[in-house]
Amino acid sequence: MSKLKRYRLAKSGERLPLPGTNRMWSERGERVNPEDPFIAALILQGCIVEGDEPEDNGADTENPKPEDDKPDAAPKARKAKDDTK
Repeated sequence: MSKLKRYRLAKSGERLPLPGTNRMWSERGERVNPEDPFIAALILQGCIVEGDEPEDNGADTENPKPEDDKPDAAPKARKAKDDTK
């Protein structure tokens, strides 16, 4: 089993598709398997370089919470209609 490592783009502002997804490589870096042939080629070509793990300060930067302090409301269950009248 290979260990995932964080790699970031070698040049800021470049756009690189993330294999197996429909999105681009994050500026913060991505955790990938360096033994994967596609990733290994990117490393050898100098497109991506090993990066530092981001500090986990408890903030979710990918999905920030709204500014208000209200908790997210859970969707209310709808009552089933009684069609046996």
